[in-house]
Amino acid sequence: MPGQTIPIIFTLFPKLPLELQLTIWGLALPGPIIVRIVMKNISKGRIRAKSPIAALLHVSEESRAVALKKYELVENSVSGLEPIYFDFNSDTLFTDGMIAAFRFGNAKISRISNLF
Repeated sequence: MPGQTIPIIFTLFPKLPLELQLTIWGLALPGPIIVRIVMKNISKGRIRAKSPIAALLHVSEESRAVALKKYELVENSVSGLEPIYFDFNSDTLFTDGMIAAFRFGNAKISRISNLF
């Protein structure tokens, strides 16, 4: 409507029952993603990972708890790399070689459903 301002935030969300909030956070989770791990500089052994981090991990304590039921933090086996949150049931790991893939560690590689 002309002359009316649109609220920037939905101030009623915190007043919703917690069960409804958690359901909404669950529905807001993204679908499967592709995590790319590539050798950036083979001679120096540099590895680069491209992985979007789900925004719900940063919104609130409740949204983070919902997201962490889906995503697992993959500990960095190579120093200096950003953290990767990965859903071992649906996400895809795309790598240009197993050296880069071993960043996940041997035990976790076997848990990946989609590896290319």
